[in-house]
Amino acid sequence: MTTGGSVPANDPLRQEIADQRAETATLRENARTSERNEGWLTAQKDTFQAAMNGAPLETSLAIMIRTVIAQADGEPRCAFYINTGNGGLHHLVGVPETDADRVRDFEKSLESLTYGPAAANEAPVITPDVLDEPRWQPWTWLAKEQGYRACWSFPVETTSGRLVGFFAMYFSEPRQPSQPDLDRAEALTQTAAIIISRHQEAEERTRAEEALRASEARQNLLISELQHRVRNILATVRAIASRTGRNYRSVADFQAHFDGRLSALGRTQSVLTRTPGTGADLENLVRQELVAQAAPEQQIALAGSPIRLPPKAAEVVTLAVHELATNSVKYGALAQQRALINIAWTVAERDGETWLSIGWSESAVRMPKTKPTRQGFGTELITRRIPHELHGEGSIVFAKDGLRANISFPLREAHSALETGFALPPEGPTS
Repeated sequence: MTTGGSVPANDPLRQEIADQRAETATLRENARTSERNEGWLTAQKDTFQAAMNGAPLETSLAIMIRTVIAQADGEPRCAFYINTGNGGLHHLVGVPETDADRVRDFEKSLESLTYGPAAANEAPVITPDVLDEPRWQPWTWLAKEQGYRACWSFPVETTSGRLVGFFAMYFSEPRQPSQPDLDRAEALTQTAAIIISRHQEAEERTRAEEALRASEARQNLLISELQHRVRNILATVRAIASRTGRNYRSVADFQAHFDGRLSALGRTQSVLTRTPGTGADLENLVRQELVAQAAPEQQIALAGSPIRLPPKAAEVVTLAVHELATNSVKYGALAQQRALINIAWTVAERDGETWLSIGWSESAVRMPKTKPTRQGFGTELITRRIPHELHGEGSIVFAKDGLRANISFPLREAHSALETGFALPPEGPTS
């Protein structure tokens, strides 16, 4: 007789039965393993196919999550988290969003639950029972609320070693992984790494292509605008040259005035291009032109609130101030030490628009007995171009003690004359 239910060594029949039972168990386990492998291969194929068909990343990875849950004992909950690239981890798919919000963007450090260590150490972190893990103590309320005790975390790395996320499994009872569990997790993370990295590369490629298209569009726009500006600056130069040539008989006078007007236009363009899209500060433009004429500060008084002029208005106003200052150097206040120039500007509402009014007033000037009869470039600019270009008003008066000029126009957003068709109004009589 034998005890303990063992098969007697001298009982061949019983030994044969035991061997058959062991063989059957092995065949059943092999069949289960084969079935699991086939299921996993099918899941991999479906995952890759979904990714190739352009499915969202979460849709592709959800296929593998469903397979893991179907094959694992205990029906765990599973989730994928993506490396945000700034030290955080973002839930992608697996657990409900309301639960994922609780662990969103955990810091990748050794002190942050199990997710952080898995990412920071780039190695699996197995927590058989979160209630026994000191790192989990501040978060045991979360585990109890969500109903899990074990948590396994596996980093998702590309073949080049780049960490793109991690995969987590949650169990309702304490649990250690078996070797098949670890093998499946390794196969799953390798597949996920390919899917996630390809998805991120595709996104980066799309962003790069969009940036390239935007850059090409901007380059084409700049080339077109440059061609337009070149045409218009040539038209501007021709217009100024034509008007300047009509008023001066000597080449030397023509050259001096022509150069001065082009320099004034150039200074304005320099201001506008330094701060594109913001216009130009009125006071700075006025001071810039006065400095160009070497105007003594003690003879100048400026008054007005800060105003930024749209590009076209900046060009016209600069040329107007240049003409007034040039005239003053030759015949007006800046030619006489005791004379003064007061330049003031105000804004007011008119017909539903904001109008700017600029006044140039010279005083204590010894004026000539006879007023000028010839209408020069500056007079035409103020009295004719202001209404034409800026839809405003301009006037010049020769008072007893000095010249008075007034310029008013609505502050409308308008492009530079170098960006639009630049043209002076039709020429009128010069005397």
